[in-house]
Amino acid sequence: MTKTVPDKLTNSISYKVIFVIVAVNIAAHYYGVLSKNDLFVYVFSIACPVTAGIASLIVSKGYSASTTSKVFQRGFFYLGLALFFTATGDFIYFIYDVGNSYPSIADIFYFPFYPLVIIHLLLNIRFFKYDFPKVLLKDRKDLVWIILLPSTIFIFYIFLSDGSLHSIETLLSDYYVAVVAISLTLNIYAVKIFKEGALGKPWILLLFGILAFGVADVVYYYLESINSYDALNPINMLWNIGYLIIFYSLIKHGADPSRIRPPHYIHFLNIAGGMISW
Repeated sequence: MTKTVPDKLTNSISYKVIFVIVAVNIAAHYYGVLSKNDLFVYVFSIACPVTAGIASLIVSKGYSASTTSKVFQRGFFYLGLALFFTATGDFIYFIYDVGNSYPSIADIFYFPFYPLVIIHLLLNIRFFKYDFPKVLLKDRKDLVWIILLPSTIFIFYIFLSDGSLHSIETLLSDYYVAVVAISLTLNIYAVKIFKEGALGKPWILLLFGILAFGVADVVYYYLESINSYDALNPINMLWNIGYLIIFYSLIKHGADPSRIRPPHYIHFLNIAGGMISW
């Protein structure tokens, strides 16, 4: 079988880049708050998932050069599609925002985001663990924490919110928290699989990206449940931080020159990787 990934990535995670991502988002958020520049906030918030989505589709397209890596092509296509769905949801929310209404028409596009992320995760996991999820029956330790972690997150959320209410708002929030917990758990499992190989560092970055906007989502739905959310809340930074960390993970994923890619994709990703690896 032709090798689809190298044994190790030659570059490491730059903490300077992580610092810049966090610092830029803090600066952008408080600039928007202090200047009351809603247009800047909206454009910046939409640009972050769009940038990550474009990078994901480029990685997906790059894998089309190898018939043995179609799973990666499909996986990153679904991730890119998820990011464009959430960007479209943000655009619609900003255009039709009436008093920060929730739920809104934008939820039509937010709704498939995490299922598409979960598909991305499952495709990649099953490529390396071809007998997943049956393998969990043999490794009971993994089975236990894979069940307990999302269950604990969901139960803790229900405990904090008013679990006795069953309105459309609370049911939709419950759905989002459940899929956030599942996607986070699957990503931790993927990191466990890939940590010693070529994909280890990009997957660690991807974990922190999903963690950032996963935490933001859970906090957001909790605040909505008690009617305490507003558009200037600091949790808004976490979504954009998560998207940009995912973008960084995709750059790290595509920056290794030993991968099989069409020349123009190698050129693009190597330029991008060089620009942010200082």
